[in-house]
Amino acid sequence: MPTRRLSSAALAACIGVACAARAEEATAGRSTVYPLTARLLFLTQSKGCFRLYPAQQPASNRICRIPLTFQTREAFAEALRRLFRPPEAGREPDLLFEISVAQSDAVTLEGLQGDRSFVTPIIVVSTSEDAEVARLRPQGSSDLLGLGRESIQAAFGLAVKDSARLLEHEFSNSEDVVRWLLARNVKPVGSTVTWPPRGSLVGFFDGGAGAMHRTDGFAPTVMARLGIAGRWFAVQATAESWTAPLDKEGNIQATDVGVELGPVVPLNRNWEVRAGGGLHSVWGTLTPASRQPYDYSRLTPTAFAALQYTYWPGWKSPARLRFGLEVREHFSRNANFPALQRMLSLVDTSASIFFGVEVPFFSAPPDAALRPE
Repeated sequence: MPTRRLSSAALAACIGVACAARAEEATAGRSTVYPLTARLLFLTQSKGCFRLYPAQQPASNRICRIPLTFQTREAFAEALRRLFRPPEAGREPDLLFEISVAQSDAVTLEGLQGDRSFVTPIIVVSTSEDAEVARLRPQGSSDLLGLGRESIQAAFGLAVKDSARLLEHEFSNSEDVVRWLLARNVKPVGSTVTWPPRGSLVGFFDGGAGAMHRTDGFAPTVMARLGIAGRWFAVQATAESWTAPLDKEGNIQATDVGVELGPVVPLNRNWEVRAGGGLHSVWGTLTPASRQPYDYSRLTPTAFAALQYTYWPGWKSPARLRFGLEVREHFSRNANFPALQRMLSLVDTSASIFFGVEVPFFSAPPDAALRPE
């Protein structure tokens, strides 16, 4: 057993050195995707072979060993040569890719479209200081056109190449990798998980519609809002308008304008919760049936809470779209109208669905694209 561990370690070291030497020669004078250096270390876990289990074969014939060590090593060495530069002589690489494929990671499966071969290597990306950056599992696949040894070996060879082809996508779309790259001011090429930095301070404008609940019923509302927000606070000015029925033929028209502020609590990269309070001015016209209209106005303290989703659609501008739900409570709800000898409910609880846009004022730290927003 100790001899076997020693031979495996020696084989891995020899493969790593050979790949590094070949990569240095092949990439001399060639531009790469990333301005980083990398080295490949291939760890074989099955004596250079993988067991297959073709579904159609009887149980007695289902064990078939196919050597894939060479194909795997060559495919991923070529992928790394395109992505990274080799380290200079005597210097450690920026990244180390340790690739291993176990027997259980190379299988054939029977499906509706026929058999396919799958290869799923485990790739540990680490730094020269042995700090693990991420673990990647780019799964490659290929059609299995026959059950002969040559057909099976050809299918797994294509699956290995497909897995190596997917390495760039897996690398640039790993949040752990992207965070590591952004911290070093390296742009993840072709990444779909990075957004432009939201900015340490943003301005926003929203519009929406909802309903105002009063003691004598509901009234449809329209609203608009503008303001500024940081990562942990928001200040906003809101305006809302509605018309509610009064008795059988009259109505109450109201406009509500106010200023509010409060904290922002990020839930993840897209969702956040806001809450706070402010002071609003409510004014409008009361039009009773068959009577003269009355103008009114009053001040009312408010409290609000909102759930918001922010989305960057992939356009050139760093501006983001946002939508959500906001609920507001007015604490000074009623007004006395002596001419009518009545106390009327002007405002109460409102709820609105809003849609808007936000634009950053100041840039954010380099890795802000992956922080909770």
